[in-house]
Amino acid sequence: ALGKGLITINSLAEAPNGNVWVGTSSLGIRVLGANGTLVPLQGLPQQGTARVARVGALLLVSSPAGFALHGPDGAQVEALPG
Repeated sequence: ALGKGLITINSLAEAPNGNVWVGTSSLGIRVLGANGTLVPLQGLPQQGTARVARVGALLLVSSPAGFALHGPDGAQVEALPG
């Protein structure tokens, strides 16, 4: 569901809506729904290294582009300097 071939997962975070956000070393952030299918969300890193952590009801995403807080629906709430 995440992609083809070997994928290195470097972080996992469960969103308040039950989706699991997956940070990878090469595919950016992927989001898995409760049924295990890929949930397409706009505005998330789709390539390169990215990590994710839950902060309250939000998800903190770090990537080479910097840091950003996202809501469970993927919408960026705030970009953070970094």
